[in-house]
Amino acid sequence: MDYSLKPSTVYLDSANWFDLAEARANKEKFELCVKNGLMVPVLSFIHVLEFGNRDEPYQSRAAGYVDYISSFARIPWICGFPAVVHAEVRNSFLLCMDLPTLSPCPFSEHLVDSLRERLPWFDREVARTLKFSDIVKMSTSLGSRESYSLLRKSSPVFDISRLRSIRKKTSTGYVVEDIRRYAVDVLGDRVETDSGIVIEVTSELRERFLRYFDPSDCPAFSNKLAFFEGWSLSSGGEEPSMFEDLFHLVALGYCDVVFVDKGTWEALKKGKASKLPFAHREFNAWLDRVSV
Repeated sequence: MDYSLKPSTVYLDSANWFDLAEARANKEKFELCVKNGLMVPVLSFIHVLEFGNRDEPYQSRAAGYVDYISSFARIPWICGFPAVVHAEVRNSFLLCMDLPTLSPCPFSEHLVDSLRERLPWFDREVARTLKFSDIVKMSTSLGSRESYSLLRKSSPVFDISRLRSIRKKTSTGYVVEDIRRYAVDVLGDRVETDSGIVIEVTSELRERFLRYFDPSDCPAFSNKLAFFEGWSLSSGGEEPSMFEDLFHLVALGYCDVVFVDKGTWEALKKGKASKLPFAHREFNAWLDRVSV
């Protein structure tokens, strides 16, 4: 494996950020790579939630370390899973219609821009001025947790029961036709083109899209299918953390290097994902081998 950076976007598991903050990883080398522009660390909303779940003083130390890194380097945010998957499916539909596609825009400058949905627990304009540690503290309120729970239940791409039902139709996994119909549901009734023209998705266009759609053209969508296939082969329980792991799946589709927790890694491996991330325990060895 080539461990040189070109530069690379690097998505760390929360555990890796904590290791860096506590000096259990080579933080001097990590910081040098970031300062020299060789490594671009990437955050997601799951980092906010997971940092908020940690007790003090570990929460403040780790969040403060992210603040420190962002004081000398830009840290982009992975966009929310529903928005990216919808953009992927939309692009597939536009290609089906021989129309120009729009970029999925998997990265944004700030958390408030990375989530298409509005979160009621902070003012979007005020949030743009806040440090990562301030956002983490705000996320720990009961109201913020409840609003996020409602957010994830309102989107078809978070629909666990739908994925479970289409997989149960065969003992060997998903059926291609079921996957395509699932994509049609994500697409919705209207699609906007690059020039701003809105196309009504008629029944005829739906059937045309059903014949055309290939999930391999949609990285985050494909990662989701692989993740839940592998997850179903394991415990299959509806643990809340499994919903948050969807943010890792966007990173896997669009970042150069990705580190995830053991459960996500095992589910993707069992689900035969086309690309596997690193397990978070591999971070120290990977960082040691990086050429600066």
